[in-house]
Amino acid sequence: MNSLVKEAKSARVGLVLGGGGSRGAYECGVIKALDQLGIKADVVVGTSVGSLIGACYVQNDVESAIEMWLQMETDTIFEICSDPSSIDYFREFIRHGGASSAPLRQELDVYMDEEKIRKSPIGYGLVTTEFPSMNPRYLWKEDIPHGKLLDFMAASCAAFPAIHMYQIDGINYIDGAYANNLPVFMAREKGAKFIIAVEIDRKDSDKVEPGSADETYLLIRPQFDLGFMLNFQIENTKRAMILGYLDALKAFKLLDGVKYTFKRGEFEENELIQLDYLCDILGVIPTEVYDKKSIDNALRMRTSALRSNYTKAIENRLSTLVSLASFKSLRSISLRGHLVLYILDSFREYGPDSIFATKHLMRILPGEIKAARYLFNHGIS
Repeated sequence: MNSLVKEAKSARVGLVLGGGGSRGAYECGVIKALDQLGIKADVVVGTSVGSLIGACYVQNDVESAIEMWLQMETDTIFEICSDPSSIDYFREFIRHGGASSAPLRQELDVYMDEEKIRKSPIGYGLVTTEFPSMNPRYLWKEDIPHGKLLDFMAASCAAFPAIHMYQIDGINYIDGAYANNLPVFMAREKGAKFIIAVEIDRKDSDKVEPGSADETYLLIRPQFDLGFMLNFQIENTKRAMILGYLDALKAFKLLDGVKYTFKRGEFEENELIQLDYLCDILGVIPTEVYDKKSIDNALRMRTSALRSNYTKAIENRLSTLVSLASFKSLRSISLRGHLVLYILDSFREYGPDSIFATKHLMRILPGEIKAARYLFNHGIS
């Protein structure tokens, strides 16, 4: 057991789950990792979809959260076209003034147990927003009338105007994200000293106030695009779950890497930096845990594919751009992979005298040069 996991098991833990629609699948992966590590939260707060994932956690049913997300489909949850890229999808939104949350509310009856949540020793809170006053409502389970808890969860998820407002006792509510999408302060109010904050929307953590000196603050957030917030297609859901699971294990220092994931202790720190750049540029699959053998095999496959269409014309174009110092053009997405090969070839031909070994170019093309350096050092062509 590493020191961070040990600390979490002995501290008062607050789990904070942000909103983000279908991307909440990422949070399912996080709570699965916490469950496997035996880390138990004492306080759970959530906004929007985070309130749903949090409720499953509080009722000690991580598998229900995963099952709920895996069976969700855009067309059944919101009664609209399932393809978020189609014209019909947006046409239905316009015609109906947004999607109904009624099917989602019905799903909550299947997967949530209000009494179980209320009786749980784990504190549970959520955020929603009154409309049109935009007054934030920060509610703990004891603040919510009996029989209304699931309604307030649905209200917290009402991402207006994409989703209709949710009415409770004559008051209209909209998504809690309008008030606070990462309500860390609520967990602090309940005495949490080890905060695990899961941020789906990367701008939310910027608004979190610093904690006390004796607080441990662990921020877990996706390094890859998780897709459109109303895209519940199964492939996207599974991918997000795996990424959340892996990122949680990396946050607790059980695996290495930032964007990509590697076995703990397999690589030096500088190699991990190089690999993150290289894997990103080459489009390596991010849902795997790599060791030295498997990542080198994956990189050889990618570089071989790039070499197969690395024509003389491309090489000449890169040479011209280098000679003209057109470094902005060099970094265009269509050329980045070939640029890494070009730099690699320069390292092989010129060694320390390569133009790409200069500090000037290291400042301009840090990622591409680090990526090529890994290939060079490991004999991958």
